[in-house]
Amino acid sequence: MTSLWDETTFAGLTLKNRLWKGAIYERLATPEGFATPELTDLYKEYIDGGVGAILTGYTRIVEDDIPNPDMNAIYSDDHIAGYLPLTSYAHQGGCPIFMQLVYGGARTNVPTEGRRIWGPSAVANQRTNVVPTAMTQRDIDELISAFAQGALRAKKAGFDGVQIHAAHGYMLSTWLCPHYNQRTDEYGGSLPNRARIILQILAAIKDACGQDYPVLIKFNCTDHMQDGLTEEDSLQLIQLLEAAGIDGAEISGGNECDPAVAAADLGPSRKKLAHHPERSSYFGEYARKLSQQVSLPIILTGGNRFTSVMNNLLQEGAATYFGLARSLNSEPNLPAIWKTDPDHEPPCVACNKCFTTVGRRCVLREGTQLL
Repeated sequence: MTSLWDETTFAGLTLKNRLWKGAIYERLATPEGFATPELTDLYKEYIDGGVGAILTGYTRIVEDDIPNPDMNAIYSDDHIAGYLPLTSYAHQGGCPIFMQLVYGGARTNVPTEGRRIWGPSAVANQRTNVVPTAMTQRDIDELISAFAQGALRAKKAGFDGVQIHAAHGYMLSTWLCPHYNQRTDEYGGSLPNRARIILQILAAIKDACGQDYPVLIKFNCTDHMQDGLTEEDSLQLIQLLEAAGIDGAEISGGNECDPAVAAADLGPSRKKLAHHPERSSYFGEYARKLSQQVSLPIILTGGNRFTSVMNNLLQEGAATYFGLARSLNSEPNLPAIWKTDPDHEPPCVACNKCFTTVGRRCVLREGTQLL
């Protein structure tokens, strides 16, 4: 019988359990994106707390693309050295660590004056009202190269693999979304066309880093938008990615750039989960469908806070691994607690106030600093 505490092999790496630290923007880098001792110290808590693997907060690959201030970056060789203490500590703790790579595009909370803002089409972001420049083939080639070079730098910095962020309304997510992708060339229209740039990024990373270097993807199971990526689209997407050699997929969902999605609480960080197992692991039903389509390792993220629910999904074969984010903000040692007390319920009440703190710490924790 499978268990959350199984030792498994993922893309040639040994994981001591099935619990992953999910990516959350930490706001602990310098303005130029350099890693800080505070960033390393934050991740040391998760490593010491017993998590099986780590996905870092999103990391920008292009200098003038800044989705949020003080976020991690890997657009220059100069960034490599700052991550070495983190990856070294992770490896000493037997915890594989993956860097999440992103191009944010029009979903940016930083002034855009003097910056290039790329997108598939010149369609305003519904959240920020930023209108990107529709990318030319030259721009597309430049972006693909930036992802590949960012991944190569991550490898040199000791990361065990990378994850392509194609969810939540960030730029690659908009290529998959018909509302934002209104192109009529080979990058628009059908799902295979809308996914073309992501498949080309995957191929470029593998060429730069080696075919054995693990590459994951994070994508929406559905945008929950009237004219967004559909569940049927995403099931087709994952089959294309598996055929192209992706090593694993993390499921999320909801494009909160659409005000209706945010108002209906259909985004990736849903509320009112405390004491409600039936509301937890809220992308589980999609995971059940996905597991019937591919044989890839699937990381299910979103409201995982009851081991009984996760174990049921595991036994059904719906997911291989489970991502934890806000619950680890409240208790970095939650995996260690669960191993001895599986009925423990984390103190996180899914209020999302941790997103307003330095290092994304739970507001209930002593010493937490608000921004």
